[in-house]
Amino acid sequence: MTEGDKINHQQWKILALMFLAYGGTMLCRNTIGALSPAMSEDPDIMLTTSQLGEILAWGAVGSIVGKMFSGIIADFIGGRLALFACVSTVALTTMTFSLPSSIFFFSLIHFIMRLTQTIGWPSVGLLINQWFPKQHHGKAWGIVSTSSRIHTALSAVLLGALVAAFSWRSSFVIAGSFYFLASFILLYLIKPSPTRVGLKDQREKLVHIKFSETLKSIFPWLATLRKDSCFVYITLMMMMLFVLYDFVGYAPLYLNQATGLSAADAAKASAFFPLGALFSVVIFGFLYDHLKFKNLRILLICCLSLSTLFVGLLWSIKSFGLSDASTQIMSFILIFMFGFTFAPAWYLPVNVYITGLGGYHIGFTLTLVDVFGYISSAIFNVVAGKLAESSWNYYLLFVMAFSVLATAFLFMFFREMRIRLGEID
Repeated sequence: MTEGDKINHQQWKILALMFLAYGGTMLCRNTIGALSPAMSEDPDIMLTTSQLGEILAWGAVGSIVGKMFSGIIADFIGGRLALFACVSTVALTTMTFSLPSSIFFFSLIHFIMRLTQTIGWPSVGLLINQWFPKQHHGKAWGIVSTSSRIHTALSAVLLGALVAAFSWRSSFVIAGSFYFLASFILLYLIKPSPTRVGLKDQREKLVHIKFSETLKSIFPWLATLRKDSCFVYITLMMMMLFVLYDFVGYAPLYLNQATGLSAADAAKASAFFPLGALFSVVIFGFLYDHLKFKNLRILLICCLSLSTLFVGLLWSIKSFGLSDASTQIMSFILIFMFGFTFAPAWYLPVNVYITGLGGYHIGFTLTLVDVFGYISSAIFNVVAGKLAESSWNYYLLFVMAFSVLATAFLFMFFREMRIRLGEID
């Protein structure tokens, strides 16, 4: 085994730092939700559910706006500085949550937080492209992708402990201050180049250009992407998968209304999706780099096909004639397996492929796919809500159709990759 076939200890350190940094932004992002019960009990705030929804909605708008330009900025300043900017600004906005008492300012702060957090994912892509050869992109993305899941789960526990010991305002300050200080430690520990620690810089040797020239070069790059069949198919697949991802948000309501599960049990079921995704991404991240292309292609396509099956089984769960306890257990298993089979296609092919493209615009290209995904999600949610009100059968049939389409686009993506590799004419 050569040196390039295994991950160096310095590369493991970079992976750990990216894992903790991006996970920290997810923890900060979840503070408003985790601390909202305490805010609702504060007589100075008396936060209502509709007001929380308004704050979260402005956060979603911030994400969409941020996706428009965060990738371009990350490409220009580099992954190291972009990740530092992401963690430090998200931490600052978390601390700022402790100051206002009006919904307008809470919404504004959350908008800014979510906007600045969007630079985190492209910065990770840039660092992976800089520090890891292509044969390690799968496992690198697999490990970093688990960060958001783990930290989202941890946030409820850690923030719950904080608010039990301190006020909700102090909890915002403590969480934000910790990650603000951590951002400077992160900046120190991640070196500007792998050459500083005796490793090869994996980026293409490109001459640094001005920001204005970077912007001008985006249009030729878009023309190149438009002609790239692999990119077109993988983007279409992700647009379908964003719809499948939204299904998890509707699942508790479906289980409550269509199967008779209590609201509490239905809510618990949705927690099994990230658990399944967590196990899956770790396993498939390592397999992605070690399996032969043919075996990898078959495995990922079969997994995504099984996602359709598990949605169909959830659709039919009421017809099984199970007791309430058995229905609850079965729903947990099916949602876990849906997360397990869904996650590899959601996290790995698009991130590994775009990172492997190299060049100036990795960050921009990663966020471009997300923009198309959010547009697909927005359109779907307008239609899906009305379908669900009309009939859950229509809604689930709609979701299954998107799952089939996603599988078809993944098949076409791998077919184009086979052509490039010379396996078929």
